[in-house]
Amino acid sequence: MDLFRASLGKPAPPLDNANALASPSTIASTQDAAAPSTVTAQADRLAMVENQLKMLRDTNKELKIYRDQQWFLVGVGTFLAGMLIGLIIPKIRWRRKSWHSF
Repeated sequence: MDLFRASLGKPAPPLDNANALASPSTIASTQDAAAPSTVTAQADRLAMVENQLKMLRDTNKELKIYRDQQWFLVGVGTFLAGMLIGLIIPKIRWRRKSWHSF
């Protein structure tokens, strides 16, 4: 949960989408001429994206747990309020108006 609260309000870092709009032939020629440094850069990028995916999954799991706890507390509050009203209402003496009050 601390990870989520720490990142609230901060925009995500931009991803490098240089090849997102490239044609398939451009991508194929780029991959054919890939130097070892490019391969290591891609491996580093893949590791970074996998790490980010793991962090997002962990954060999502924490948020689901937090949401479930919040709904449980709402249910408990509703139950207790209902019990309190159920105990108080029968104790109140309701005064009925007399029909003979001319």
